[in-house]
Amino acid sequence: NDIRYSDVKKFYLSLVEKGMKVSTLTTIHNFLHPTLQLAVRNNYIPNNPSDCVVSSIKKETGWQDTKKSALTVEEQKAFIEFIKSKKRRYRRWLNIFIFFLGTGCRVGEVTGLTWDNVDFKKGIISIKNNLTYIYQEDGSFAFNLGTTKTRAGERIIPMLPEVRKVLLEEREKQLKTGGCEVEIGGVSNFVFINDNHKPHSAQVINRAIKRIVKAYNKKEQEQAEKENREPILIRNFSVHTFR
Repeated sequence: NDIRYSDVKKFYLSLVEKGMKVSTLTTIHNFLHPTLQLAVRNNYIPNNPSDCVVSSIKKETGWQDTKKSALTVEEQKAFIEFIKSKKRRYRRWLNIFIFFLGTGCRVGEVTGLTWDNVDFKKGIISIKNNLTYIYQEDGSFAFNLGTTKTRAGERIIPMLPEVRKVLLEEREKQLKTGGCEVEIGGVSNFVFINDNHKPHSAQVINRAIKRIVKAYNKKEQEQAEKENREPILIRNFSVHTFR
């Protein structure tokens, strides 16, 4: 009851002054706002003091959300071909990135995909799960398997030929080396797993993308100088850009 709109705004502005990005502030707000809203519904407080705070700060500071743009076909091709050329270092990421590009799925939908959701006979993929890697009260992180982000998120996707190929490769690899060795939410038959036979996390995938883009751009710049041409560089991006 002691929290006021001005208190929330003052807190948010203090984060802005420290150089926090709008995307990070929005993430914090997305935790705080529903928590206070629950307090409203349970009649602990009369109204939500965090309502409209972010929009007010954006307006006052002239903040603009970063415009997101998809990778160009040229960037996609360069990214995939570079991974293919690095058979040892980056090759293990090839199948999952082709899957991202061929389905437009969210990262949690891809990491949470199970073999039960893959129908090779009908050529379809059922998107039902969302796997997250969240912070625990004891300071550790753990996987949590839930449903899709929205009701509309539960959907059927046609299996493109390239996607079918990488899924079959993953299936064959797991038949030889073994599948997932951990159970999350009563499920263990995940499609995309790492060398430790565990599902991937979004953080690890993003770090892999960053390393690959950096390595590709360095090599491309060196090659372009030798050939006296403009380099074809890949912009820095996150896994969500695949979507």
